[in-house]
Amino acid sequence: MSPRQRLGVILNESPLLGLHRRRLGFLEVLAQSVAAMAPSAAAVTIPAIVIGLTGGAAIWAFLAASVIVILVGYCVTQFARRMASASGLYSYTAKALGAPAAFTTGWSLMIGYAGAAMASALGGGIYLGSLAGMLGFDHPQGQLTLAVCVLLVATAAAALMVRGIQLSARVSLALEVISVALVLAILLTLLLSVDDASTGTLVAGPGFDDITLGILLAVTAFVGFESAGTLGAEARNPFRAVPRALLWTPVALAVLYLVAVGAQISLFEGQPTSLLDGGSPVADLTRLQNRDVLTFLLDLGIFTSWFACLMGSTNALVRVLLSMGREGVCPAWLGRTHRRFGTPYVAIAVTVPVIATVPLVVVQIRPSIADVFVDLLTLSAYGYLVSYGLVCLAVPIFLRKLGELTPAPVVVAVIATTSIVFLVCWTILSFGFAHGAFAVVYLVLMMLGWAHLGWLRWRQPGVLSEVGLYDEPLAGDMLPDMFPAMDPPEQP
Repeated sequence: MSPRQRLGVILNESPLLGLHRRRLGFLEVLAQSVAAMAPSAAAVTIPAIVIGLTGGAAIWAFLAASVIVILVGYCVTQFARRMASASGLYSYTAKALGAPAAFTTGWSLMIGYAGAAMASALGGGIYLGSLAGMLGFDHPQGQLTLAVCVLLVATAAAALMVRGIQLSARVSLALEVISVALVLAILLTLLLSVDDASTGTLVAGPGFDDITLGILLAVTAFVGFESAGTLGAEARNPFRAVPRALLWTPVALAVLYLVAVGAQISLFEGQPTSLLDGGSPVADLTRLQNRDVLTFLLDLGIFTSWFACLMGSTNALVRVLLSMGREGVCPAWLGRTHRRFGTPYVAIAVTVPVIATVPLVVVQIRPSIADVFVDLLTLSAYGYLVSYGLVCLAVPIFLRKLGELTPAPVVVAVIATTSIVFLVCWTILSFGFAHGAFAVVYLVLMMLGWAHLGWLRWRQPGVLSEVGLYDEPLAGDMLPDMFPAMDPPEQP
């Protein structure tokens, strides 16, 4: 029975059967957004990369990125206030633009989540190896050590994610609070010891292309904030908790990033430019200054942040896969959930090995760790931005269908969509074959997705009519005898 045929009838069981409904409080929903953004790791990694491209203009790149993401957050809350979804932007877009646009959004979003998770797995492995060395564990530096550390990080994250979203969300939030505090304290300590003398080693007069790419990379410091929307079915009060997390998380993190980028512009001015070529420039600066305690604390804070981001990004990714599996868009076994823990354990078991392996392969091709981060973050940025653009485009259509359209969402949606389209198109045209050709990789992955969509339209057209599952009110949620109940559709 289609959603239209079910209109006015209350189900006994949710279409998202298997997930633990109404378990998560606001802090746990907030933790999902915060963890997926990895604010402390992003605050000491991405600004340094952007500074390497744009010099002192990095602060303007981050300001522009902040405005774009906050506008996107406003658009996404228009859906979150009216729908409780387990696949976030994928289900939101389906209600306004139909199955093809929803599939494009969901596929692109999964690329974004996967790219962020891969960067997190790599970052976690790098910092775990560094911490092990400082604690006295003798190990040979090299690819084998990195591979072992990445696999350890991925395995631990997978175990926590299977154990339950509530546990992984609480762990993620605790880790992020600690790591943000450590990073801010260390940046302040370093800033207070900066020599006033400047040798002007930062990029001077960056070109428009560099600034545009800088904005794109700055956006990656925010991406993942929308992943709170994937907990709509599991949140205790989804129509309040999810919109609050979506709207205020990017605002708060914009302040953190602007402070961090301003501090790092001062820190790297006059320092060797080679610092910006590594995967951990701020930590390398503390090593250069022989600040062993600060180096250890910073590595610890960044490691915990990458670990939390790995869990946050993967939690969001597997919930999109769960929804697609339940709909028949992807294999049905991806929609299975653990009987005890209520988590999509099959999707976790499939995705985590890929997330751990791909960055290790890229490291073999690209000698610079900084370049590998740019590769993975660029791939992730395209995935997120395309899905953001589509969901912003969907807002006026969605509100018009509900009879709730007002001028403000239209203006915000137009500005956000135009900014995203320009940013994506310009950087693809300017840097399509740079940074490991990851813009091209993104386009190839999207074409594979569209080929799958074409196959579905040809062989299983009925599947696309069910795209966009969301959590519906159940008979148990209502007062007795208010609505007729019906048996739920078959679940895998």
